Amino acid sequence: MEVRQTLSFGCEGMQGQYVTVTIPGREEFLSLCEVQVLGLLWLYVVPEVALEGVASQSSVYDKYGNPGNAIDGSASSDYLRGKCSHTDLDINPWWTLDLRARVQVFRVKITNRGDCCEERINGAEIRIGSSPERGGRTNPRCAQIDSMGPGETRSFDCEGMQGQYVTVTIPGTEKYLTLCEVQVFGLPVNSSDLMLNETLGPRIPNGDRFETDIWITLNNSRAAPNVALGKTASQSSAAGEIEDNPMRAIDGSLLNHSPSQECSQTLSDFQPWWTVDLSTTFIVSSVVITNRGDCCKERINGAEIRIGNSPELGGTLNPRCATVESMELGQTLSFDCHGMQGRYVTVTIPRRAESLTLCEVQVFGLPLIFPVPNVAPHGIASQSSIYMDGNEAQNANDGSLSANALMGQCTHTLKEWSPWWRLDLKSEHKIFSVALTNRGDCCKNRINSAEIRIGNSNEQGGIKNPRCGTVFRMDYEETLSFDCVGMQGQYVTVTIPGRAEYLSLCEVQVFGRPVSPLIFPGYLSIEADWMILLPKTSPEQNPVKQNGLLGKAFIFPEETDSSYVVLSPAQPLSLGAFTLCMKVASELPPNREIILFSYRTKHYDELNVWQEFNGTFSLYLSGPGVHFTLPKLDTFRSHMCVTWESKSGLTAFWVNGKRSLRKVLRPGHRIQPQGIVMLGQDPDTFWGSFEKAQSFVGEISDLYMWDRVLSPSIIHNVYLDHSFPKGNIFDWKSLSYKCTGNVIVPSEL
Repeated sequence: MEVRQTLSFGCEGMQGQYVTVTIPGREEFLSLCEVQVLGLLWLYVVPEVALEGVASQSSVYDKYGNPGNAIDGSASSDYLRGKCSHTDLDINPWWTLDLRARVQVFRVKITNRGDCCEERINGAEIRIGSSPERGGRTNPRCAQIDSMGPGETRSFDCEGMQGQYVTVTIPGTEKYLTLCEVQVFGLPVNSSDLMLNETLGPRIPNGDRFETDIWITLNNSRAAPNVALGKTASQSSAAGEIEDNPMRAIDGSLLNHSPSQECSQTLSDFQPWWTVDLSTTFIVSSVVITNRGDCCKERINGAEIRIGNSPELGGTLNPRCATVESMELGQTLSFDCHGMQGRYVTVTIPRRAESLTLCEVQVFGLPLIFPVPNVAPHGIASQSSIYMDGNEAQNANDGSLSANALMGQCTHTLKEWSPWWRLDLKSEHKIFSVALTNRGDCCKNRINSAEIRIGNSNEQGGIKNPRCGTVFRMDYEETLSFDCVGMQGQYVTVTIPGRAEYLSLCEVQVFGRPVSPLIFPGYLSIEADWMILLPKTSPEQNPVKQNGLLGKAFIFPEETDSSYVVLSPAQPLSLGAFTLCMKVASELPPNREIILFSYRTKHYDELNVWQEFNGTFSLYLSGPGVHFTLPKLDTFRSHMCVTWESKSGLTAFWVNGKRSLRKVLRPGHRIQPQGIVMLGQDPDTFWGSFEKAQSFVGEISDLYMWDRVLSPSIIHNVYLDHSFPKGNIFDWKSLSYKCTGNVIVPSEL
């Protein structure tokens, strides 16, 4: 190494607790000025999914041997206490679990019988697949059980095999099959139910925990689904002007010999691009590209894969995952993206005119359901000096990745000693990462050695605050992310220390959350990638309450277009099912709409409950709705619940503990997170556009919401106010809310 040189060494995802630098085989001084270890510690939690399945078996020995005993959640191994399944003496006996959906299975744990006969399990096989025929015995094999001790629990690695059915069978012999517990750890192939911890990785309550590097799990396509399927693709142009042209690259087919029918194709564009919108932010482990198989294999050479959250110019300004050096005809190559995050995955051929042909693009990743928001656009930027008009500090937190400083798209200081750019976040934040975008018109090396500093001191632009990271080098227009591991501070500073230099930044993205996340001056914190500016009201008039509302109610005394209550959910509303309950009283006249519950994301009314003009009650999910004829609201409080689940689309209303008939609404749909829950008004835009004639007038109390469909008996208990489970989205006893306008919360009902 040269004097003062910094070198990077790829370790390809090696795992370990200790990182050592040594000089072997000779006596020597070892001097190190800096050692940076770039890696991720991920706590990855795969849920136990067997409890939600349906068990069956080839026969039942007696009243103690029900197949459901093997998925009752008990590890007891005493058969005579009704804790195990048991077949009769069958040829090829089997026990199978229907998971009711296609699942990626990582491990299966089996508990053997403990009171006797432990050898009966010897030779059993675990099989996983999509066929229910013959109890699933013909599905692919995960593992074979050679022997197990009495009452022993053993784990079998299934390496992400996919299937709806998990079967245990003893092939080729006449035997009894007894299983005291079968635990299946996996993720749904459509893994939108997965919840990701904002800093550690996947986290599912009551899951089976194990630690691993992100790429050990994600870089195996069997462990992360192809999330491009079913999404929307677009491109810079379409050869032949066929409307579905870009969608051919995500149709699930690897056919490649007839590109005009099987592949996406652009015209010969300068810097052509193709992009897929994943609809939300994903952690992308790898991208797999299939080249055309008929001719012209070299056209793909030099293509770049880019991943990020900017749709500008087809996503070509987003950070780069990989470059395609060359591919053979019809070849499929995988490119490791090391867990990059983004909504848009783009393939582009930079700096030349070319026709871009893609026969398939597979994107393997997991959804980031808890995205850490970019809080930079809501901060106040300043810098040590300004080079010329148009190079203002706020250019670096305007949300644009455009990178031409000469066109006023970037910041620019004078050439000065230790120049700095600073962002005031207006309150202390926990910062997980900072992303910088370098200028693209010239002078890429000026950013070299810049430092990112985070802390609570604003002296000298914050250049003395603790350091998050150092920029060693960046390419033109490149966006680099720096892991700040939860550093805390109000100020984020970029500075070039120890030399006279110009500092130019085209975008600074700061991903973090307020240390006090519920509220800070002028803002309501939403689990989303933006912060919502609230109407200015005094804290005394509209405080944020977190003490719950047991024995209280929200009273909306008059028609207005300015009074409402915003509710803060205990978890983001990423829902495949729900139960919503509340008590409602209203004396509004007939022939008037009444909004009872509103949940809106940036672009859609995700979930609305209405009383319509004609007196019917309706549930709407992102557009479509279903209508029910129910008892009218009146001066006496009615207890009302509504349930919906995605798999079947079945929807029902419950009034005072009694269920309506069931109707079907949007089977397969999923309610999206990152929105605002409101009582009293229906926002026609993301924040505002209220109509007085739709406002709620009356009382609402005892509001609860769960991320599942409750059983009829539990809903009846909610109505009677008997014992029932805590609402894991909203719970009236511990509700966080903010009132605006004329909303009264009396101390007692």
